[in-house]
Amino acid sequence: MDLLAEAGASVDRAVREHDAQVVGMSALLTTTLPRMADTIAALREAGLREQAHVLVGGAPVAASWAEEIGADGYGANAGMAVERAREVVGSWQASWIQPVRSRRRHRARIRRGEID
Repeated sequence: MDLLAEAGASVDRAVREHDAQVVGMSALLTTTLPRMADTIAALREAGLREQAHVLVGGAPVAASWAEEIGADGYGANAGMAVERAREVVGSWQASWIQPVRSRRRHRARIRRGEID
């Protein structure tokens, strides 16, 4: 079984199924960095590279690596990645962020005793 081919097919399938505008990848080890380039190549081969903006990040990742592999953006942390996603997509509305913020605010208000 070719795990790399299967992983690329998984990303392609997910981009199509969800009509994804952004694909985010994170690496924890330098040995996994080449897989980011492989994933971008798989998206290109599937004709999906123009549809999905690719963002990369993680401990061993640098902005220069993102540029080298053809990613659309780099985020040093999750918050920065969200900002980059907004930049690369333009007027994209991150509607999925609002519910998370609302839940956090609600939990904080409960902790402070403002509500039950």
